[in-house]
Amino acid sequence: MSTRRGSSNWYLEHWKSALGNTSDTTIINFNGKGRAKINKNVLSAFTLLNFCLQEDNYITHRNTTGGYNYRKIANSNKYSCHAYGLAVDINWDLNPVTRDGTTKTNFKKETIDKILNITTNDGLPVFRWGGNYNSYKDPMHFEIFVTPTELAKGLVRKNFDQKEYVKTGLDLKPVRKGSKGAGVKKVQELLNEALGIALTTDGIFGAMTQANVLIFQKKAGLVEDGIVGANTYGKLMEFIGTERRKNDKYKIV
Repeated sequence: MSTRRGSSNWYLEHWKSALGNTSDTTIINFNGKGRAKINKNVLSAFTLLNFCLQEDNYITHRNTTGGYNYRKIANSNKYSCHAYGLAVDINWDLNPVTRDGTTKTNFKKETIDKILNITTNDGLPVFRWGGNYNSYKDPMHFEIFVTPTELAKGLVRKNFDQKEYVKTGLDLKPVRKGSKGAGVKKVQELLNEALGIALTTDGIFGAMTQANVLIFQKKAGLVEDGIVGANTYGKLMEFIGTERRKNDKYKIV
């Protein structure tokens, strides 16, 4: 009998290397002031979740939003998915746990629908929402609902128009020194905005592009390997979005 998807044993079977592994965590800043520590392997997924929050102007709060927490499930000897860095709780004061069958939340239905319509390229839902639990309701809670292998197939946002920067960035194969093409040009444009520099946007990943990728990765707390994959791309978009909102120049509608 196969392990039930989303169970404690399922997480342990497929994500064991992430359990308690703080060396593979990073911080994601959500729309507003909320932030959470998550496993680096799911950064691209939570970046897409954050785009959904941005588009619907859902504001997260700093002191009531969080992610990684090396703990066991209450009244259990099994670890929570928070112990793997695979879940976040958003605005827990506004989205409290209930056990009477009701769901108390300030998330709009359309925002939740957008998040739950994030899938892998194979059509598997990437997130499970605690507001859909059967035995109780936990609407603050969003957890990864796919394996590392399934996640590596790529991500898709379904049933609404995708912003071109999401489509371009998350569909890119990793680019590195020696790469050429539209993907490299997009990365050069993002680096220029994120770092306030003036790289030539010629679509050629040369020494200068690599040097500035390394600078950005250090600034963002990422692995400094000079390669732009989904994690570095996601951090570029997160950083740019934050800076634009600070300057009142950026609003997703």
